[in-house]
Amino acid sequence: MKKLSFLLAAAVLAAILAFALAWTFYPRLSGNADALAAAQRERAALAFLTPQVRTYLLRDDPATRILRNDCVATATAINSAREKLRNSTAADPDFEKLKTDYLKAGIAKLELVKKIVENYEEFTATNPSSSTSAAPSAIENESVIGTARLNISLLAAFLGGLLALWIAARLPTKPAGSSSASHFIVSPRLEHRKLVLAQNVVLELVPVQYGSFPRQNGERQGTISIAHPFWLGKCEVTQEQWKVVMGEENNPSKNKGQKLPVENITWDEANEFCDRVNKLPAALPPKNYHYALPLEDQWEYAAIAGGEDCWTAENADGTTHNVGEKTPNKWGFYDMRGNVSEMCIDMFVGFETPHEGRPLQILGPGIKVAKGAAINDKSVGGSTIVRRAINKNERSGERGFRLALIPTSQKP
Repeated sequence: MKKLSFLLAAAVLAAILAFALAWTFYPRLSGNADALAAAQRERAALAFLTPQVRTYLLRDDPATRILRNDCVATATAINSAREKLRNSTAADPDFEKLKTDYLKAGIAKLELVKKIVENYEEFTATNPSSSTSAAPSAIENESVIGTARLNISLLAAFLGGLLALWIAARLPTKPAGSSSASHFIVSPRLEHRKLVLAQNVVLELVPVQYGSFPRQNGERQGTISIAHPFWLGKCEVTQEQWKVVMGEENNPSKNKGQKLPVENITWDEANEFCDRVNKLPAALPPKNYHYALPLEDQWEYAAIAGGEDCWTAENADGTTHNVGEKTPNKWGFYDMRGNVSEMCIDMFVGFETPHEGRPLQILGPGIKVAKGAAINDKSVGGSTIVRRAINKNERSGERGFRLALIPTSQKP
């Protein structure tokens, strides 16, 4: 899909940008790692001096460089002697020697401080206008700048990648070969769900992303708007699947066959099937989702793609056929416009005229919607979809259903 290709290209581009920028700036930082560590040791060794004297010693000339090295050496000797003395006791034979070494190191530090102060006073006397404000060394400055550049470049690459993904997510996608202006999206991030009901008995559902589509269907005009993703059965529920969930002896279908769609059931029985599926250990619906009959708009949204070949009055010979034998529609759904009509969760509402779309009458909660043509209906092309009002307690050998996985807020 175009959208998936764009997402992959954006991700690759962001990764290349991040590595390119990191490659540009990181060698400078890593190459100075040893020098930076040495500069930090110097800073620590000079911490006991006043800011003005520290600034003097951080000047990059041979005399101050020697003094800085002496400070580091002296600080290292004092720390080593202190640590050894701390880890010994008066009973140790070398205790007195360790005390002497520690005192010698302290005296060496005092002599070094005296020498530094003398050099500083001589320098300030001959250079009265020199700045006495503390400043980091050139190595430290370069390292800090390199670190900042690296962080900024990585952050820019990350934000650029997010921006590319955001733009890609908002691009409308149309399946290849579709001539309609559909915004239907089967998102690659929503995977097909295979519900294992029993050994070799699998009920597969196809994901459908949210979006909208202009309805052009007889009495119903307007726009189909889907606010949340959902899943819909790839095929109509079969008699084999029905018996696994409802019981081996429970098969009211008129035309018998394991792979034939289950039919001759009531709307309540179809809902009971959905309720039992929700309780199966293998169901595991996503959070805030449940298995149910689809909403009419969800069913029509999945069916509107067209392009499938179905069992209708022209070729069915008055009987149902195994599901999934004909060509699916452009989004992978089989038999949406034939074999059996399919019950939806909605109450049926009639409409006054095709163009005004105002409700004509509400027939009551016992009258539900069935969608799609059946084996004795003539085939219909384009975007026209057969729509029926059915009594929820009525049975028909030409009516079944398709399982959906929808938000829990969408209940009958």
